[in-house]
This record gives sequence, C-alpha cells and structure tokens, in this order.
Amino acid sequence: MEAGDPTVEALRKELADRDARITRLNAGLERLRSEAERLKTRLLQRDEAIKFLRMELSYLSPDPAKQRMWWDAQFAGPWEANSGPAQSTYFMQRLVEGLGDVERRFLYSRRLRVLDWGCATGDGLRVLADAFPECDAVGMDLSQIAVETAQRKFPDLSFVSTPDGELHDEFDVIVTSNTLEHFAQPIEWLQRLLAAARWLVVVLVPYREAPLMEGHKASFSEETFPPVLGGFTRLYARLIPCDAQFWAGAQIQAAYGSPAYRGQAGPSGPDA
Repeated sequence: MEAGDPTVEALRKELADRDARITRLNAGLERLRSEAERLKTRLLQRDEAIKFLRMELSYLSPDPAKQRMWWDAQFAGPWEANSGPAQSTYFMQRLVEGLGDVERRFLYSRRLRVLDWGCATGDGLRVLADAFPECDAVGMDLSQIAVETAQRKFPDLSFVSTPDGELHDEFDVIVTSNTLEHFAQPIEWLQRLLAAARWLVVVLVPYREAPLMEGHKASFSEETFPPVLGGFTRLYARLIPCDAQFWAGAQIQAAYGSPAYRGQAGPSGPDA
C-alpha cells in the first residue's frame, strides 16, 4: 500500500481516532482518581470530626461509663507525652507527706487493704505501696488501657478496672489523688468512696482552681468538704504547697474517718 492509498488513510484515521479516545479516557480516569482522592480526604476528615465529637461527648458526659472513651484516648497517647506518670508520682508523694501523724501511724500499724481510686498508670500506687509496705495496695481506674499499662509497669502490684467508676468491694483505706476534679458532682463520688471504706478516706485535689483546665469540672476549697459526710467525720482539710513544675498553686487535702476509726484513735493511733 502506498501513501495516498484510501485504505492506508482510513487506517491512519482510525488509529488517530483510537489514540484520541485513549487520551480522553486517560484524562477521564485521572479526573476520577483526583475526585476519589478528594472524597477519601473528606471521608477521613468526617471520620476525624465524628471521633472528636464522640470524645467531646464522652468527656462532657456525667456518666463515668461514657467518659471511659475519653480516658482511654488520653492514656493511649497524651498521658505519657504530658508527663502524666511524673505528676502521679509527685502528687501521691505530697499526699503521703500531708497525712496527719495519727493517720500515718495507723497505716504503719497493721496490714490494711488500701485502694488508690483513679490510679492511672500505677505510678502513684507505687509510691503508696513503698511508703506503707505492710499494706496490700490496690489500684483502680476507669480506663482499661490505664490498668493494663499499670499492670505491665508494676507486676508486683494489683490493679482493677472499673468501667463505671463504682466500687464493688470494701477497703480499709481509700486514697484518691487529683481525680475528683474530673467529676461534675465530686461530693457524690466522695460519698461513694466513704461507703466503700472501713476506716479512712484521703482526698487530694487542686485548690480554688480558676479557670478550670481542660478535663476538670469542679473547683475545691475548705468549704467543699462538709464536717460530716456519709457517717464519716472530716479529720482535717489542709492546704498542700506544690512545686510549680507540677501544679501552679496549692492543693487541698481532706481526710475523713469512720466512727470506728475515731473511736479507737488516740495519741498513738488506733489500737490494733
């Protein structure tokens, strides 16, 4: 076939048309790929927005069982990054140092079952267990992730997850450090701690915090802690100075004793 042959020209035209169609198809596919990427990005953004809203709703919920999602997210990442373990260690050290002489002697005097309610990743419980080695120390937290992390870090200590925050067992002594401020109705939760304690409950929380930092829902002063609550009597409510590295300002520590504890307390502490 020679140039100018109708058959050759027809083939050339057909090939040119085919190449043009392929070019158009490739352009169309590229547009579809670009649109698919835009849709994928929008879906990811939507999913992130939904996740954020769920976290916010979890955080805002008065129901601890629903707050658990927020806490799990905190302990999965930000807790370590924001020096949470160091803070837990420091605040429990301050709580132990802030105990009254009678309470300290009491904790030294016998084998007691002591609970750290809101133990996070167990660093504060380590301080408590080392300070009172005769006691059986147990940590409890809303977050399953926190409890699993704590158990890996401190295999010699005992940890329990409580999805709803409730205590389904009795303890001789309950302590809670920098936990009650995360609840909108902290005194109601303090009453639940008292109901689960045989002898003592000791609380450490920020003092007159204003404005409240993210995650905090209540501010505390001396007037926050009633003289009598749940059948327990307030033994003291005293200010605890803090290193500004861990807390800008003071905290307040309150201790409540049961009638049985107060009935036995004396210059040397409760009798065995």
